[in-house]
Amino acid sequence: MSIQERRISTNGLIPHDVLKIIYTDTFLSRLPTIEMVSSVIGGVAHRVYCISSAQERYYLKIRGDRFVQIPSIICNPADIGMECTALLQFHQIAPENFPKVMSFNSEQFYMVLTDAIPNGDKLESMFLTNKVSSQMIFNLADTLRTIHDRAKSYDQGIRSDDDAAKYEELFQHRFGYRHNLVLDELVAHLRRVGNRHLIRRCFS
Repeated sequence: MSIQERRISTNGLIPHDVLKIIYTDTFLSRLPTIEMVSSVIGGVAHRVYCISSAQERYYLKIRGDRFVQIPSIICNPADIGMECTALLQFHQIAPENFPKVMSFNSEQFYMVLTDAIPNGDKLESMFLTNKVSSQMIFNLADTLRTIHDRAKSYDQGIRSDDDAAKYEELFQHRFGYRHNLVLDELVAHLRRVGNRHLIRRCFS
């Protein structure tokens, strides 16, 4: 019996377009079972759904023309393509820390990812429940350092313009507008750093 012929359990109301993606996506439609589909709360820009299949969980991210949590902010749905490119590169560099892209649809602006933390809790949830220890923070810093070191020699950009314009825009937005001496020195230092595209240029 195909996925299309089965009744999929849902936790809450799942929009028709999401079910259509599940039925037709090149990866999801081939899963032997889908036990549950549920909406994930917390995404700012995307609609996110957790798809449970046997012992695995996958995440469906859909990008619209406005931020989900802040509808007044207009965005380009095609930008999910840059996120997909970044995740493919990061997964190649540090597969133990980043999800794998199982499918991507540039026309419907969605991608399907593996669960990056199948045996753990989200850091946000742990902060909210006061479960974060100092050792966890040190471990997180070590992980970020490892990723940064592995990305040092990676000079492939995410955007068609080699990220230069976006890089300058984000610098100005994050730091430059304050005209703070220390922050200005930080910006100047980061501009002198060698090829760190994956770390410094894809804040989205």
